Amino acid sequence: MARLFPTLQRGVMVCLLLGLWASAALAQEGHWYMGLKGGLNAGVEAETANQGVVITLESEPGAALLWSVGYALNGLRVEGEVSWRQNDLDSATLPGSLRFQSTGTNTVPAEGSLTNLAVMLNGVYEVELSPLLTPFVLGGIGVSRVTGELERVGSQVFSFDDDKTAFAYQVGVGIDYPLLDAFTMEVSYRFFGTPNVQFDDVAVNNTHHAGLFGFTYAF
Repeated sequence: MARLFPTLQRGVMVCLLLGLWASAALAQEGHWYMGLKGGLNAGVEAETANQGVVITLESEPGAALLWSVGYALNGLRVEGEVSWRQNDLDSATLPGSLRFQSTGTNTVPAEGSLTNLAVMLNGVYEVELSPLLTPFVLGGIGVSRVTGELERVGSQVFSFDDDKTAFAYQVGVGIDYPLLDAFTMEVSYRFFGTPNVQFDDVAVNNTHHAGLFGFTYAF
């Protein structure tokens, strides 16, 4: 917890600086925009303990959906974003030579899910290489509501369902391609995460890699 406070303080300072930039930008020529993106989300791992033995839970690739509203000026953008990410559990693995009694193997199917519903404030820097190609880099901070469910590991049934609110961060890169005067197509990558989330019986390494595709409308 002590390590989290300096991170939160830096996050608040970034939010204030972005807010001041946005206020100044409104006095100059720029434009508002709205974006919608979706794609494939992967990378989540979790651990649970059973009789002192740590079991690693692997997840399947899942879905990500992001909606944003922002203001752009001279290659810089500031935006608010709401995002949803969900991954279903795939398997559970015992360490070393240990085996599950029900199957005689060290890996069994697992059922459950992990969901992140996040609100973020992002800053974006664009470099227009040509009228048809604009790469960008992105960084953001915010909060995420993390919901974990664990229903089954092998033949063992669980009734675990819990949620936590955590500080969230993300970085990303992408390319914009204009389609019409007001519409732009985007292809991007995002790394999203929070500090490790500790539920009662499950510890989640809550980091995500997402490949995204979407559109932006300027108004």
